[in-house]
Amino acid sequence: SNNNYYTATLNKPLVIIGTGHNPPNQNIQTSDLDYLYLGSGCSGSKIIGMNLYYIETQSGNLSDLVFQRNKVRYQFRIQHAGMINWLVDGNVLDYGAVVFEGNNAEIDYLTVRNNIVNGYFQNMNYYGNGVNMVFSNNIFLHPSLAFNQVYYSYMYNNIFYRSSPSSCVVGCTFTNNLSFQCSNNAFPNGVNQTA
Repeated sequence: SNNNYYTATLNKPLVIIGTGHNPPNQNIQTSDLDYLYLGSGCSGSKIIGMNLYYIETQSGNLSDLVFQRNKVRYQFRIQHAGMINWLVDGNVLDYGAVVFEGNNAEIDYLTVRNNIVNGYFQNMNYYGNGVNMVFSNNIFLHPSLAFNQVYYSYMYNNIFYRSSPSSCVVGCTFTNNLSFQCSNNAFPNGVNQTA
């Protein structure tokens, strides 16, 4: 569509499907929604193929949310506790600074996989009260870091290009990752490769 829908608040489970983060040349129209607010009752929603600017929670205890094949131009912002079973898969997280702000809220069973990440993740699981946060098969491209204050997560099969993998992480497990041309290519633990 040629329309930008600017702002939407989800208060019930919906599946929203757009044209994807990189529409084909014959259809260069994007599915634009600048501000997406996640309100109570939106658990179970799927946001697929949208061109988004900002995503924010307006309620706690949101579960089973799926974000796939989107372009997020600014960031995800978690404002409340009780986020359970979120999937962030196949997205382009485009902003050059904080792309996912956790605000140290409880986030259980967050899976971040197959994304191109130009920024970094921040304030995730600081108190160790979230469980099973997984980062896999992502490409991190920020010029200095991939994580700032990210705790107790599993990191595997990621590529860190210029984004130092070990900055400000505590209690994280790294396995089978690759770092290249980072200011610090070293991984804090695990069997990984540096180039």
